[in-house]
Amino acid sequence: MSNVCSPEIDCPLGFFCDLHFEICLPLKQEGEFCRQDTHCASNLTCMFGKCLQTAPGGQEGARCHHNEECSPGFCCARLHGEMVCKKRLLLDERCRVPQGGIAFSVNQVCPCLEGLVCRRMLPKRE
Repeated sequence: MSNVCSPEIDCPLGFFCDLHFEICLPLKQEGEFCRQDTHCASNLTCMFGKCLQTAPGGQEGARCHHNEECSPGFCCARLHGEMVCKKRLLLDERCRVPQGGIAFSVNQVCPCLEGLVCRRMLPKRE
């Protein structure tokens, strides 16, 4: 078996092509570092740089592009830079959304559940 590969030369079953070195490497197992989904064994997804169990579609942690792809009570928002389904905020949960910057672009907050609004907390009086 040759362990040389390229975009035109596939690797055997159970291996992926490391295009930088053009060699076939064994598929990564759960918890191992990865750069893309094709580096992970079946039923695993490359999320946050590691091969992880794939979340069921629409459920918390599942990849998404739009809110409609998430189950009711969830929204599509960034978590460590990945767009995933996250729970909408419940009554009394902190809901301040940052104005922008790196924190907002990497980790986003879902809006409140329907019927709830985000309100500014007033300072406590003594």
